[in-house]
Amino acid sequence: MKEKPFSAYSIVTNIIMILVVVMVVLPFLLLFSSSLTEENTLVAYGYSFFPRKFSAASYGYILQSGKLILKAYGVSILITALGTLLHVLLAALMAYPLAIKNLPGRNILSFYVFFTMLFNGGIVPSYLMWSGTFHIKDTLFAQLLPNLLLSAWNVMMIRTYFTTSIPDALYEAAEIDGASQFTIFSKIVLPLGKPILVTMGTFAGLGYWNDWTNFVEGEDDGNYKYHQNSGWSLGNQFQSYVWNNGTKDKDYWNKLQHHNDWAQYSPAYGFMWDASNYQTQITALQNALETYRPALETGSVGGAANVESTLKALNDALYAAGLQEVMDAKQAQLDEWLTNNGGATKTPENNLKTIAGGEGVVKN
Repeated sequence: MKEKPFSAYSIVTNIIMILVVVMVVLPFLLLFSSSLTEENTLVAYGYSFFPRKFSAASYGYILQSGKLILKAYGVSILITALGTLLHVLLAALMAYPLAIKNLPGRNILSFYVFFTMLFNGGIVPSYLMWSGTFHIKDTLFAQLLPNLLLSAWNVMMIRTYFTTSIPDALYEAAEIDGASQFTIFSKIVLPLGKPILVTMGTFAGLGYWNDWTNFVEGEDDGNYKYHQNSGWSLGNQFQSYVWNNGTKDKDYWNKLQHHNDWAQYSPAYGFMWDASNYQTQITALQNALETYRPALETGSVGGAANVESTLKALNDALYAAGLQEVMDAKQAQLDEWLTNNGGATKTPENNLKTIAGGEGVVKN
């Protein structure tokens, strides 16, 4: 039997599918290759499909920290599984009565759910409620309940599916046969609503798995020791009360303001570094910093004994990325700028007038 030649359509579709498969597989190959690359080399030269310098240190770390990693995964899996189950169950229980067209007050309840999509109490009231009223600090419930347990959007999506995809005749037939609302919900609504429930469950599972904002077990706002880059939320500290632990006077801000008014400008005040010729090094330095900084800031370096080694690895990675070259170039530009501008080392005259109360200028 003579085989038919490939048509143009089959050739094009096969090429497209091959490209899709390559696009899916390549990221995994790159990830595997990166895991076998020495860390400083990876920071300095970026990702590559062929390791410049082979290292299995990442797998050694996994083996050394096996118990800690297994515990972390265990907690994540438990919270994700339990949270997803409760999320889907509560959302379906909320959506079912809203899908009943003759329910008294249905529109009011629907608006109440929709309103929470537009406005909420805010971070501080929510924290006070969960910690002060429900007392879930330092428990697994702190990872399970806030933010993710129920979504108004998912409730509205499930309600719409129940309303449009399940005929009213099924509800009426079940009621004629004497079925209770719970029987209708469990025997009719849930089986026919599997598509939307699985979809919403997927969203909920991803939300729980990717969640990192809640404190882990054993930590809360009172004993957490690591900086979380939240200084922006404090506002102007000169307009705040003194955070007094017994070591600061009541006029602490006034003394600090006086100290700032007396301060002399740096000789480099007004200097701007031209980094246009060093973008490659700067990118490599940023990559090195972002590789080690999260672990150092969050304390996830595997214990206090690993802090020094991690700092050394960061320092080595920075120099491998061109830190010395950047510092030398910046120093050369600063020296040239100081030669041309002389620098500014005196206390600003406006500050001196403020200190003197307008009666005269105090000499440096």
